[in-house]
Amino acid sequence: MFGAGGSAVIAKKMGEGRLQEACEDLSLLTLLALGAALLVSLIGFAALRPILQLLGANTRLYPYCSDYFAVIIGISRVYAAAYFSELFRGGRSPQTGSVFRCVRGNYKRPSRLRFYCLVSYGH
Repeated sequence: MFGAGGSAVIAKKMGEGRLQEACEDLSLLTLLALGAALLVSLIGFAALRPILQLLGANTRLYPYCSDYFAVIIGISRVYAAAYFSELFRGGRSPQTGSVFRCVRGNYKRPSRLRFYCLVSYGH
């Protein structure tokens, strides 16, 4: 939402010659996207136990669920990378957007390996 929509708004303002407003919008959207990712992570970690209890995790399942939930909520960095990927792809630098997409894809692989091997899921 922030990346694709923001890219369109910024491109429109740049096309109209309002470069200062486009730069301000870019700064605002970047701060909002990073803030939203951080907020989701903080709320997720703060409300971890109530959320897991609401979903029916018992004391035996809680350690497994909390490990899984930490991996899922902790990927807010991936959301930020997706934002920049969409933003650059729609802007003047589509090559940079492609690089962000490749980096994001390669970042996920070690995370999955850590999840499957160290936490012993997938066996």
